[in-house]
Amino acid sequence: MNSKKVLLGAAVSAVLLFAAPMASACALSAWTATNGTIIAGQPNDATPVSRLSGLCAARAAAIGDFVTDASPTGETTYQARFYYYTGNVTGARNVFEGRSAAGASNLPIRVQHNGTSLIFNTNGSATTATAPVSANRWYAVELAWAAGAGTGSLAITVTDAGTDTPSFTQTIGSVNNGSDTIEEARLGFISGTGTGAANFDAFDSRRTTTPGRLCRGDANNSGTRTGADATAVINEFVNGVLATGQPDANGNGQVVGSDASSIITAFLNTGSACP
Repeated sequence: MNSKKVLLGAAVSAVLLFAAPMASACALSAWTATNGTIIAGQPNDATPVSRLSGLCAARAAAIGDFVTDASPTGETTYQARFYYYTGNVTGARNVFEGRSAAGASNLPIRVQHNGTSLIFNTNGSATTATAPVSANRWYAVELAWAAGAGTGSLAITVTDAGTDTPSFTQTIGSVNNGSDTIEEARLGFISGTGTGAANFDAFDSRRTTTPGRLCRGDANNSGTRTGADATAVINEFVNGVLATGQPDANGNGQVVGSDASSIITAFLNTGSACP
């Protein structure tokens, strides 16, 4: 299985939201399928869509709004990362599923959002992992799943996108899932109840290697954090020129002057290298 990315603004892979720097040209066409009324957009659209990286993100506003990646085939190991903007939702809904051939009746990976927490389950284990989250925040969700007859596992890392340090880590181990494989991934409001909208960005899945988190505050996508990134943030805030990297350094869904301050603080405290 090749790397699957939603790294917005550059056509680098099969699962992509692409955007041009002028009027919105965001699209979901590179996903295997879309369901419901999920949209791809950017912050300056008529329906603004907050993004974490690049120019575009996906927005789900109703249960049944999701995208599908059908490229996994018989995967016995699977690693994925996506960024999730929690919005202000009610009820509980599945926001990510790593599915086997049995579909919804057998979910090797399930991530649910109930408004206050992200809840993680894996077929073959009764253990549930619960990561507290706040409304209207971007979070990086990192998952590493493996099949095994009593030795399977699901490792989970959740990081508030306004920090460089994970806020939650847990591994569900001793999973009895030796016959499970991942055949499909779904991202969005797949099923559940309640109201509210949320955003999804920067999805990356791989067979064996870890995608890792994107560089917080690298607004110009240079691979470092310097004063030039703060300038890119100000240029977006003042002039509306969207930055191509990760300008939302404090993870609150807006690009404003406080993001430039956050970048300068990170530079002064840790230098230009991304963590």
